[in-house]
Amino acid sequence: EAERTMRLNNPNKSRANGTGVVFDPDPRTTLRNNSLQDTSPSGSFTNAYFTRDLLDIEFNGSRYYLNGPWVYILNWDPPNTPPSNTTDGNWTSTRGVNSFNDAMTYFHLDQNQRYIQELGFTGAMGIQEGSIGADTDGWNGADNSSYTPSTNRLTFGHGCVDDNEDADVILHEYGHAINHSISNFWFGGDTGAMGEGFGDYWG
Repeated sequence: EAERTMRLNNPNKSRANGTGVVFDPDPRTTLRNNSLQDTSPSGSFTNAYFTRDLLDIEFNGSRYYLNGPWVYILNWDPPNTPPSNTTDGNWTSTRGVNSFNDAMTYFHLDQNQRYIQELGFTGAMGIQEGSIGADTDGWNGADNSSYTPSTNRLTFGHGCVDDNEDADVILHEYGHAINHSISNFWFGGDTGAMGEGFGDYWG
């Protein structure tokens, strides 16, 4: 909580809007092509890319960082992959470059938190109404992703297709964060099955 508050209130950080190339939600859905594979030619994905706004990102006067009021990209889980930054606020990489995963993760988490607030869940009724940390290249490269309640952080693995190339996976993990925000005692009994089901629903 202290880390979250510090990031939101640091007076040395100014906010700006940028753009990012992303999948929204994923190539198979956008292109209606279930034959796409991780090893498909790069040109197969061309028409699945969209340029989306990256709102309220950090600008230090010379570089832009994907640190915002509702999500910040960080490096906390191996491998050691520093978060990307740009000189113009635009993330233009496509799949296969981790800065693409950074933009994907920031955009979809930020958009979802804003959506939750539009539903009226703000203030005393806020759900995850704070900046959640996300490591876009974690799990030591394994094909897995997770949410860690004790630190309010997400981590995404890169086994096979990078997990955060698919908005459904990003939002599934965010679903766990939503559950924990509603109830800090989210464990035991059927909560595991309920949580996985809700994560899929939220995605």
